[in-house]
Amino acid sequence: MSVTTEGLSGFAIGLVEIVVFVGYLAGFWKLLNVITSGFDDHEEIFVHGNWAYLVQRLGITAGQATGMLSSMGLHEPNRWSDVGLLALSGAWVALLLLAVHPVIDRIVGGEVRRPDDARAYELSAGLVKAAFYVAFGFVVNGSLSGSAPDWPTALAATAVFTLLGGALLVGCYFLVDLVNPFPMRAGVREGRLACALEAAGSLVALGLVMRNAIAGDFVGWGPALAGFAATAVAGLAVLYATRWLVDRLVLTHSTMRQVHEADQVPAAALLAAFLPLAALPVTAVVGTVL
Repeated sequence: MSVTTEGLSGFAIGLVEIVVFVGYLAGFWKLLNVITSGFDDHEEIFVHGNWAYLVQRLGITAGQATGMLSSMGLHEPNRWSDVGLLALSGAWVALLLLAVHPVIDRIVGGEVRRPDDARAYELSAGLVKAAFYVAFGFVVNGSLSGSAPDWPTALAATAVFTLLGGALLVGCYFLVDLVNPFPMRAGVREGRLACALEAAGSLVALGLVMRNAIAGDFVGWGPALAGFAATAVAGLAVLYATRWLVDRLVLTHSTMRQVHEADQVPAAALLAAFLPLAALPVTAVVGTVL
């Protein structure tokens, strides 16, 4: 295999993109340290063993990484401007995550403090918040994918579908509570990890589906909005159907209601794993049709 000048240039650009990507993750972690001045991160994570805080922080960092991934790689051979686009997308993703941080805190509830008697309660809230960040990262990833006829349209489409995707995730969290015979949101605030796992699995699964629904070239507001709405309905339907099937066919000696009432974490973890797995074929179909 011969090594060309073009190939070396592309390899160099790829290496720089990797450095920028990792640099953003480290820089975002440091920025969060500065913003959360009431916490000493080293003390909370390594000394006190604050799992709730660690899970939440890892979730928002994973959201940053997921959101930036669509801007990785060479969109055209040997184009150094791709590095600049990656840097801009990294700043945009970080800004969005900081903007939704107080919204997610308010919706989920439960401040993550130093571990004490309320440690389990805080871990359940931290887990759901982490899932929100990861799912939102998928939404942002999709909104930054594809092309548009011009820059104003691209910016408008990115903003609109990021907002719609975020609103759908919030709606999903409330819908999980409505369709469940057990009060899920109250369970999360009470520290029930079984409730937190089901909610987290639902959010990540829907984020996967919406990523493929939003991604792609912009072909007009009508088709884009119609495709988004159809995918939202299909995604939520698949999540509910998956839960129903697990309840009827997989959990042979108990029901999901009993799982949550007894806070049976392994059974809830099983459902939490099934939900993203069921979302994968939906993403494949969406990616082919839309």
